[in-house]
Amino acid sequence: MARKCVERFPADRCGFVVGATHPAEAGRLRAVAPDRLFLVPGIGAQGGDLRATLAAASDADGGGVLLTASRSVLYASDGRDFEAAAEAAARELKDAANAARLSKLLKEEKFPVQQLTVVTNDQETVLPRLIETLTAHHAVMQKIAPEEVTLEDVFIARTGRTLAEDTQVK
Repeated sequence: MARKCVERFPADRCGFVVGATHPAEAGRLRAVAPDRLFLVPGIGAQGGDLRATLAAASDADGGGVLLTASRSVLYASDGRDFEAAAEAAARELKDAANAARLSKLLKEEKFPVQQLTVVTNDQETVLPRLIETLTAHHAVMQKIAPEEVTLEDVFIARTGRTLAEDTQVK
């Protein structure tokens, strides 16, 4: 069935839902659909293995996977701290997923970069994890320079234009 979908529908119109509790199946599907987006439920309360799932389901560039973890975030707490607990659970999943993706790329030696830019609003948590992951893979780090990122920085990175240039185009 997956082969027929890949043949009939372009990648921007057809992706797949692949459960994290069966990473081997995700790997088989990725072989058939290397350019498709995978929606992956099952991380968190259902017990899917984050690292195994990303290793099997990620595309050649380490992406192509959209993880979902509803219950582990929604029910992180039933008390007054619900909002903070849900935010912490979502951030923990995001950080763990990013570390797993980076680890996969480093293992496959697909990370020959001169400069790595990491955008986060939680440097105290992310930077130590990033350094730990890079060190574990014998990456050479020459400089770490935390800086505040502006909306302008993000806009330029995504569009190649400044906000002022974008306004003038319209």
